This record gives sequence, C-alpha cells and structure tokens, in this order.
Amino acid sequence: MPLLSSCKTLVVFLVTCLMAVHGLALSNYRADITATRHGTFDIKLDGVMTFLSDAQGDWSLEVRMKGGPISSFERSVGETLAGEFRPLRYQRDTKVLFFKEHVDWQFDWGRARLSGQVKKKALQYDLDDTIHDPMSFQLPLRAALLQGETRFEFQFMRYTRPELLKFEVIGEELLILDKGRVHTLILKQIRPIQSGQKKLIWVAPKLDFVPLRFTTFEDDEVKDDILVKRLWLDDQEINF
Repeated sequence: MPLLSSCKTLVVFLVTCLMAVHGLALSNYRADITATRHGTFDIKLDGVMTFLSDAQGDWSLEVRMKGGPISSFERSVGETLAGEFRPLRYQRDTKVLFFKEHVDWQFDWGRARLSGQVKKKALQYDLDDTIHDPMSFQLPLRAALLQGETRFEFQFMRYTRPELLKFEVIGEELLILDKGRVHTLILKQIRPIQSGQKKLIWVAPKLDFVPLRFTTFEDDEVKDDILVKRLWLDDQEINF
C-alpha cells in the first residue's frame, strides 16, 4: 500500500508539472473575417486570421485583409519559453491607394535588443523585460483569461516605441454572428487610448478565448470593426 500511495503521489506531481509547463498551450484557430472602416464612404475588407503553434512551442499569428483601395498583411512569429510567449519577428505591410507603409521588428532575446524599421526609420530599444509586438500580446492575454484573470498589463510596441498596454474585462454579451450567436466576454483597452476613443475586444470563453470581434469607437460611434464570419478551432469548424 505505501508503494501504491507513493506512485499515486508521483503521478499527481508529474501531472501538476505537465500542467505548469503546458497549461498556457493555446488551441490553433483560423477565422474568416470581415472589416469595416466607417466614414463618408464605408470601406469593407475581407480576410483571414490564423494562429498556429507546434509541440516545440513555436507559434505564428497572421492577418491578411483586402478590399477596395486597402490591403494589409500583418504577421508575428515567436517561441514559448518557460510558459512565456516571446515574439521573434513582427512584420506589417499596408497599402492604401499609392501609399505604402512597412513595419519590421526583430527581437534578439540573447542580446536583449529590439531593433526595427518603421517606414525607412531605423530604431533600437533594450529588451530588459518582455515587450510584445502589436499582435503577440493577444497570446498572453488569452492565457491569462484561461487562468481566470480579469485585468491585464503588457509592454508592447506602439508604432515606434514601447508603451504599457492595459485591458480589463468589463462585461459579457451574446454576440450575434453570421453563423449564429455565442457567449463572449468584453475586454476594454484602458491604455493607451486617445481622447474620445474606446477600443473593445470580444472573446469566447468556451472557444479557448479566441477573439471574435475588435471594435474602435470614436465619440461613441463605430469607426473600425473587425468581425469573425467563420471559425475553425484545431481544424474543426465551429457551429455557433
């Protein structure tokens, strides 16, 4: 009996260790999305948003959209080390009519240096602490939500410089989508934020906290709205 008890204790210990190591593992997903930029003339874009990760902890998060005079590509790749999602490279290419913008950040964790290019300007910063790119913060955000947290703080690259990014859960809503409806939590961006602006993210708790809607309000009116039309979670299509 003592041997059996010891074996059970060892099993519990090993399972606990595995949960600690892999507890932040996130489900892969692919989503067909539609984006609307409201103005004098509304501009609509269609695209795809994907998150992929492997057993080694390498991951990528990508968004491609196109519509009218606008096309956009955004990609973040990184690694998972000791439960921490660390970006390695971030790229964004945007085209509006004849205007093009290129952003490229590279994270050298060994040298603790962050270097990049915004348009044609070269920039460098120290990596004394974890800094996320404009996309990779979504991963620790999902992981924290899975652990039941409701307030979040991350350092991230706000265009050309690092800045503190803050979110909090402010409520829940039955979100209506093309394919049905789904229960979501609403996250509000607390910082950085411009005067008269509000940014919200809707995430689905029962779908591994995958983001289903991103909306920016200006003076209480919707300015930019990104909404999921179809969703595949670990290659299985979701019927809302």
